[in-house]
Amino acid sequence: MNQLVAYRLLQMAFRVVTLGLLWVSAQAGFSYPFCTDGISKADLAENEAVEVIFAQAPLFSTNPSIGQKGKYLNLYHTCIVLAQGAGSSRRYWTLEFDFTGGDVLKSIIPQFHLNLSAPGGVSMVWHNDARYCLTEGIKWGEQHWTKNFQILFDVTAAQVQQTFTDLVSVVNTTAVDTKPEYQLWRVAKKSPDSSMLVQDMTCADGALWFLHHLKTVHKAIFPPTFEFRGTATILNADHVKKVDMSDWKAVDKMALYFKIMADLVGANKSMAHRLIDVLLLVHESKKYVYDSNMQVYYELSGNNLPWIWFEYAQYGLLGPPWLQPNSTKPNTTSTVVV
Repeated sequence: MNQLVAYRLLQMAFRVVTLGLLWVSAQAGFSYPFCTDGISKADLAENEAVEVIFAQAPLFSTNPSIGQKGKYLNLYHTCIVLAQGAGSSRRYWTLEFDFTGGDVLKSIIPQFHLNLSAPGGVSMVWHNDARYCLTEGIKWGEQHWTKNFQILFDVTAAQVQQTFTDLVSVVNTTAVDTKPEYQLWRVAKKSPDSSMLVQDMTCADGALWFLHHLKTVHKAIFPPTFEFRGTATILNADHVKKVDMSDWKAVDKMALYFKIMADLVGANKSMAHRLIDVLLLVHESKKYVYDSNMQVYYELSGNNLPWIWFEYAQYGLLGPPWLQPNSTKPNTTSTVVV
């Protein structure tokens, strides 16, 4: 068999498998309502140190049919756990950052509204808000956090409360459908030049921002061997190009791509129906990503084998790119419980 033909067949097979992962997720109905038991603040004792714990568990591991299988794909959920006291008086709080829509697959597709005056004949509307949620106790129990449950450092109760004021409240009181927005896809070049082309924003970023604030503002000292790692869902590309939203033909082609993707991950679809969607997406020569934080559509070029992969990637210790480290002036247009 011609090597090029063999390569193309392998490439198509790989795309079918990876798109099939989305189908499996949709079929399983992974929906986790956001912050149903959230509390407004941690009732910290002022005279006791607060331990800051870095916690990770395989994604979807609360589902008995999935269990720990996520670790084989480098799929992990990341959060921060706070602890005070010892023995029978020891208390915990769990701080997560996540997509407010519940089902993460909703974050990769828009809502379509008929608009004959718009390019493509439709308006694509995205609701990808990501916010913090604070719950009392260790969510799902300490045994749940099988990848990491590492005490990083101690800080004072006042420093934690100040971080909630200066960071968490600021993030959570941004207006609806504005930054921070959940962004599943990270678009990056292939090895050895793995430059990032489109920035992702997931649960790991919220934990990262919290730790960054404690380090930069309150001088927390990390263990010398600590590396912040989290799951990145990576689409490869040689380069990306902004879609010209005034070009009707380009927008129409892009809208078709997102419509097929929406059909793939939609509810109440048969296996045969989803398989047809997978094959249609594989057949599409162009791939698209919406950067929900920059509010820009990109067309990917050179999105070849491997089309998508999950990496347990190392992160630099950074805060939200649009906030100053000591900002204490939240926009109070909208409030989400923390």
